[in-house]
Amino acid sequence: MSSGKPARRYIVVLRGASGVRFRDGEAIPVSSDTPNGQVMMTLRTRHMNEGFSSPVPRDLWVEVAGTTESSLNDARQAYWTVAAKFLPLLAIATNAPIDDPEVSLAFAATEGETEHEFCQHLMRDETDLPTVGRGAPVQQLSELLEAVVASSDAVRLQRACAFYREALRYLKPGQDVLFVAFLWMAVEALTKVALRTACAANGCDEDQLVILWGLAPSRDDDEVFKQGKRKLDGDVRRRYIFHD
Repeated sequence: MSSGKPARRYIVVLRGASGVRFRDGEAIPVSSDTPNGQVMMTLRTRHMNEGFSSPVPRDLWVEVAGTTESSLNDARQAYWTVAAKFLPLLAIATNAPIDDPEVSLAFAATEGETEHEFCQHLMRDETDLPTVGRGAPVQQLSELLEAVVASSDAVRLQRACAFYREALRYLKPGQDVLFVAFLWMAVEALTKVALRTACAANGCDEDQLVILWGLAPSRDDDEVFKQGKRKLDGDVRRRYIFHD
């Protein structure tokens, strides 16, 4: 619903430490609908000239642009949220950790205006050795984003990716418990997706799948059937997630 305020164009730039690496000059555009209107994101790695023969890859750079009737402060928060939603997909596509980004710069960019609101958060540039990173497969990443957004299980898939991203952040000595805990949360988020996939692949419902997989001989004995159905989540994890 329109608030009656004139629509204004805002650009918000976020930066954060990341194990994901885009090549110099390489970027991926992502369009997304938000409560504040449609936005266009551009994700890239910031490459810095530091006196070496080649630019040095540093942090992840996310630029979010859109037109909305909201204030600059509201747009800044909304654009951060939509950017953060896509970072788990980037992490799972590259199997690399990504820290939460911070808003580095936000400003109004409405054409025809002579004055533009802006806010800037000065962030310390990395100056030590670059962190270990993994190259981002741009084409495959684009296909992954499209597939997840189009899926009827998009919410669960994004939740699973978010847990996996958190697990990657704890993949370090002494953090094994948290690493495994977040991995298991990702598995639990995927379980119902895997179950629906199994039912679709076998052309049956969950009750029929219990019998098909031999978890219960039939529905004649109600108690035996219930015991078998309680094993269904574990069996679908074994078959579809753990690939036993």
